[in-house]
Amino acid sequence: MTTALKTLNLCLNQNMFDPRFGLQRISPFFSTSASPSTTNDKSKRKHIHSSDELPATSLQSSASNPRKTHINRLQNLPSVMKPPELSQIVIWFLFFITPVLLLLHPCEALDPIGEDFGIRRPSGDGLWHAVEDGEETKIIMWRKCPTKAAHLGYNEPHCAYVLRRLNPDDDSDKRIIILHVTRYSPQKTTEELAEVQGFVFHIYGGPALNGVERLWKYIAEYTTWSKRHIHVTFNIRGSFGSEPDLSCFENEKDDRAFSAMMLKQDGPSMETAGLAGARTRRINAYLAAERCVKKLGGDHGVLRHVGVGSTAEDILFLQKLLVSDSYPETTTRPSLVDKVNLWTMSWSAHVADYLTKVHPDHLNSVIIDSPLDLDAPQNHKAAYIAKITEVNEVLASICYYCSTGVGCSLARKSGEDLSPEETCARVQRLINYAASQDAMRRLHQTMALPPLRLFLYNCLYKINEELSTCLTWIDILEGRLMNDTPFEWDYYGMHDTRLDVQGPVTMTSAKLTPGYEQILITCADVQSLGIDGTTDIDLYGVWKEASAISTTGADAQFSLFVACAFLRGTQIEALKPIPARVSGINTDTPILFLGNRLDPVAPARDSNGRLKHLDHYPNSYYVEVITTGHTILPHHDSPCLDEAISNYLDLGILPPSHYTSCTPKKLPFDAPTPYEPRVVTTPEHDAGSLADDPTLLPNPSDSEAASAEEEVFVDR
Repeated sequence: MTTALKTLNLCLNQNMFDPRFGLQRISPFFSTSASPSTTNDKSKRKHIHSSDELPATSLQSSASNPRKTHINRLQNLPSVMKPPELSQIVIWFLFFITPVLLLLHPCEALDPIGEDFGIRRPSGDGLWHAVEDGEETKIIMWRKCPTKAAHLGYNEPHCAYVLRRLNPDDDSDKRIIILHVTRYSPQKTTEELAEVQGFVFHIYGGPALNGVERLWKYIAEYTTWSKRHIHVTFNIRGSFGSEPDLSCFENEKDDRAFSAMMLKQDGPSMETAGLAGARTRRINAYLAAERCVKKLGGDHGVLRHVGVGSTAEDILFLQKLLVSDSYPETTTRPSLVDKVNLWTMSWSAHVADYLTKVHPDHLNSVIIDSPLDLDAPQNHKAAYIAKITEVNEVLASICYYCSTGVGCSLARKSGEDLSPEETCARVQRLINYAASQDAMRRLHQTMALPPLRLFLYNCLYKINEELSTCLTWIDILEGRLMNDTPFEWDYYGMHDTRLDVQGPVTMTSAKLTPGYEQILITCADVQSLGIDGTTDIDLYGVWKEASAISTTGADAQFSLFVACAFLRGTQIEALKPIPARVSGINTDTPILFLGNRLDPVAPARDSNGRLKHLDHYPNSYYVEVITTGHTILPHHDSPCLDEAISNYLDLGILPPSHYTSCTPKKLPFDAPTPYEPRVVTTPEHDAGSLADDPTLLPNPSDSEAASAEEEVFVDR
């Protein structure tokens, strides 16, 4: 009988609660009537949310968004119940007979509802959901993720939508957001097992990449490194099904069209556009910032509630729910570790940095993979330049792997093998020609090849996955472009199909990559630009300084730098800023840093070759994979790396020294040996004086185009 009652309780929970939102359903069995005395009793009112009526748009301030995210209805709790009706008598009869029936036929979980979980919120099932006004989720109600099947040997991934207050520090602010959460683990790895040590939060970069999808994608790698933890992630605020909505436009089509327009208008390179290019980017950044601040900013807007600090606080909120909650059909052990195990990468390294400074007592293990410069929020210009210090070396390493490995089309020309230097020279000639006025005259308007450098730079993010395809495209472009045949390369049409690049012109059925929300989340935490002004000459001077290190890197990262120049002020600055750097932070648990020898966006070394993260955290350890790329996820075939991570997470054993180097089993293009970085030398040219620089004279056509675009978008 006890088993039957337990099963009954489980069935009731499955049917009385909606696992997607963690919200209690209203029982349809009892009819109630409100007495007059309770009609105006606000303390007893509840928000009623229909899963049918929850729109896809996210929470915004009511002042700026007349379309409310949550449909609020009032229901008064009765003070007097009606006399029992026949239906109620039947219900009581079923209550006593159900345990017997359940012994013969146990219940099953609710069927998954909807598709594209986490990209578009699933359609509702017609039932109402109730939650107190401004109240957060107290119990996570997990359900199987409708669009993701389990890998062989793993539990099925479970998903939940969790309610969280937009501003938990303000009791008067009742606004609620929804976070999309998922969990994944090997089979039979649940909270009730003695060997399970707790949860590991995986927070990804971008910012605003689809973390839920990435956890599903890399679960095999994660469980190779740790079999004693349950792996958890959530899409951070403003991204992929998590609120608030950070769209500055009325629909996604306009958002993407604006991004594509800016990318197109930027021109082939700042090297060619000169001061006019800086002016164009300044205009674009100003117009976008004006639109976004008007819609999302202000004291009651949502922009101040996104970024590093909010993400960190959300982690602590979810951790508290996880250790006090139980997975379906399991019982959580009281001894489960209640401190956070954290694995961050790229941008989210700032989240780990925030927690070590603000909540050090809440951390257990901390892994930081390929972190951006941890001082970035204090100096935006320095962060921009720090990102690109290894880009030229990364490109040189790609040429080396291409020419010494197998299957790289760029390494052969006219039937002859090319050396690494010849391969790089071949790519550089194409880049130089694409940036020339001659190429611009031959190409169809400016739509054909403006972002070749951006294309090449984005290839460097996914070297193991997409580099071969990227270099093949460059080979094709060279053959088509450098001849007399008219040619147009539809770069924008490729965005959603070939490369993980922002800015497609046409709508797609589901959003594949982050959009402008990446810029909004990044800029919310910028505390200092690192420059005195934001005139055309000020901005162009920053680009000149960066281009002395790498023109490719300077071009690729410049628009993000300029964007934050105008997303400034108290209307958008994060309410939970990243604390200023404290020299030499010693954490209770030493941090394990991971990274690659060469990284196109997050180099581990400063200009003097020192591992800067070890200076930031003196009691930390750094494990480096001797290869090229961003993040260590593609290199799980390195026994050295596997051992370091597994020992740290599962056994609490640190590497033998503060620095450990690991060679992967597989290098790009199956090259036989790793690339050896060249000796760091002084840049070939420096920024110099801008006063006598002939490139400061704008191209008349560029200047006119910038003015025309400004007029078009001022009143949109």
